[in-house]
Amino acid sequence: MKILNVLNGYKTYLAAIGLVGLAIYQASTAKYEQAVQSFLAALAAAGLRHAVAKQAARTESLS
Repeated sequence: MKILNVLNGYKTYLAAIGLVGLAIYQASTAKYEQAVQSFLAALAAAGLRHAVAKQAARTESLS
């Protein structure tokens, strides 16, 4: 469980990197529609994590 505490805050970014890797693989096998979907999912995951981190920082500054 200690490793999960170390990765706290970075798990979503790690998943986004995995999705980018999947998109590259799918594009290399000519599955372009699936590659685009995977890449967009990676962007959404990274954007969501960024928004959560930004909101958490705003909440801490108000306290």
